[in-house]
Amino acid sequence: FSLTAFHYHFRNRLVASVVNSGGALVNSTINAGSQRSYGLDGEINYRPAAGVSIYASGEYLHTRLNDDIAVNGDYLPTKGKRAVQAPSYQFALGTTYDDGRLFGSTAFKMVGRQYSTLMNDESIKGYGTLDVSIGIHLAGLIDEQRTDLRLNAINITNPRVLSGVQIVSNNALDTIGRNGTVIAGSSPSYYVGSGRAFVATLSRAF
Repeated sequence: FSLTAFHYHFRNRLVASVVNSGGALVNSTINAGSQRSYGLDGEINYRPAAGVSIYASGEYLHTRLNDDIAVNGDYLPTKGKRAVQAPSYQFALGTTYDDGRLFGSTAFKMVGRQYSTLMNDESIKGYGTLDVSIGIHLAGLIDEQRTDLRLNAINITNPRVLSGVQIVSNNALDTIGRNGTVIAGSSPSYYVGSGRAFVATLSRAF
């Protein structure tokens, strides 16, 4: 078991993003100004019986932007907003089982809402995924060489999900700046998570 508390203060937080440069999308960064964050990370691994293990982990994250962001001679009112790409909570639970003949595992993950703009006017809603694997050791049934037959079910609970932010924007909606000008919005873009899949594998040691 472990538990970690953390606190950090960025003067100039550089947010990884993708920008359009001459019609080509290139990796770049956005200066999101000063930011303070704190939170807790915890994890535990428990083995209640031979061949059985349970693992759980979780994180709570509190973030706040400390500055208004300068845009085209005005300031976007971002002070007090949450950081982008920073879910306030994440949770994972995994189990494994192996009795020498049958084996299997489960992996569940829950991720909270992620904002995709510094103004927090667009976001990815929280989502959960579940992967399940079951199999059988065939050594001794065919011959003595290690041979495993496995069936994997991937993302069986949520096949259509946005899994992350590709392009971060300052604001998705037109916003009145601190000096009264209209700061035009631009749409962020996202990564699409892998869909539901079922995969069977047969592996053999030589």
